[in-house]
Amino acid sequence: MGGNLIKAGAAHYGTSSILVAEARALRDGVRAVVEAGFKKVLIEGDNSIVIQALQGRFTVPWQIAGLLRDVSHYLAQLEYVSIHHVFREANMAADWLSKAGHSFPIPNMWCHPPSLEFQIS
Repeated sequence: MGGNLIKAGAAHYGTSSILVAEARALRDGVRAVVEAGFKKVLIEGDNSIVIQALQGRFTVPWQIAGLLRDVSHYLAQLEYVSIHHVFREANMAADWLSKAGHSFPIPNMWCHPPSLEFQIS
């Protein structure tokens, strides 16, 4: 994957719970990856409930069942998918994006990180 840019973004989802916001962000991100034509994806998330539910290791909470069905639909269109839980401290890019998205005054506003720090070498 050398030289490829990571597709990333942030959005504000209003007053939804953290669980729902994490699942919505995952759905929106995976949909963007599929729509951009990528065929391989590495998903790293710091919400263990969302990650374990997506991996089939945890009963899907009813609040995010529909969102994770959407995620699974998009993931089925890819050639390769790797899903891992990472601790928040090891996920600086996601932490930066979540803070940026939460600071937006308008729900569902979307931005992409302006920094080349998100480039894979």
